[in-house]
Formats: sequence, C-alpha cells, structure tokens
Amino acid sequence: MFLFSNTHLDDNYELSLYIEENMSHHLIKNSSVVKQQLRTDIPAFSSGSVVEVFYKIVEGNKERIQSFKGLCVAKKHGSTTLDGTFTILKVASGSIKVKRTFPIHSPLIDKVVVHAYNRARRAKLYVLETVKDPIKSVRTKAVKIKAPKAVKAEVVTEAKTVTE
Repeated sequence: MFLFSNTHLDDNYELSLYIEENMSHHLIKNSSVVKQQLRTDIPAFSSGSVVEVFYKIVEGNKERIQSFKGLCVAKKHGSTTLDGTFTILKVASGSIKVKRTFPIHSPLIDKVVVHAYNRARRAKLYVLETVKDPIKSVRTKAVKIKAPKAVKAEVVTEAKTVTE
C-alpha cells in the first residue's frame, strides 16, 4: 500500500480508486477463466531465436495452415498474460522484409517450432529491419536447452525395459 504525504479527502478517494483498480486487475489475472485460456504448448524462446509459426487462416468456410518463419525481433507483455505478443521478421523474396506480430496465447496458432535457440544482446531487435540479411547479421550467443527431468526419466525407464 502506498503512503502519501499531505493526504486530504480527495487524495483518499484517489487512493481508494487506485487500490480498487489494481485489485480488480489482480483478480482478473489470477481468475480461472484466464488460466484456462493460457497455452502451455508454446516453447520458450527469446528475441534473436529463429522461429516458425504455423497459423490458421480462415477463408470463407475453408481453413488452412500457413507457416511464417523468421527471426524473433521482440517479445512483449510477458508470456504469462493473455495480452503477450511476439514479433517475427521474415525476409520474403530478395530484400523484401515482412514483420508480423502474433499473440502468444491465440487459438489460431497451430504450433510454434523453434529452429535455433539464440539469446541476443538486446531485447528488441528492430534495428535489423534495415539490414540486408537479419538472421545472419544478428550477434547472438548459442543457448543450450536442457530436456526436462521427466523426459529423461521416461527415456531411462524405456531403456531399462528394452535391455531387460
């Protein structure tokens, strides 16, 4: 709770509005409706990674899946909220660059495949829009991804059953 100096009646009213607004945001963020809509199948990646997004396109009564592969330029608003987004920069043909923003928890995303896990030195890589080949010119550090412990345990148990 914030303590304001020289509080008057108007300040107390503003303080109560502030508390009410933040409490409602906290309740909405932690509600069961929001938690049901959060996706858990999206892999963890950061800006600088090469990502391919398979996105559902609806045309009339037909539905098809279109892939969009490029460099992740930015991630905004975190991955634990419904309004989180990530931006992909793709070199289409020649030197034409296409930048597209996807909501992380959108039901229209079929799947996300990360081709190269990289960690860039900047959080936002918008400067790469002017570079000829952004994927080759980004200075990154390779990141080693460790498999979850549950996956390792399953592999070990399968190996034991095969050898026995």
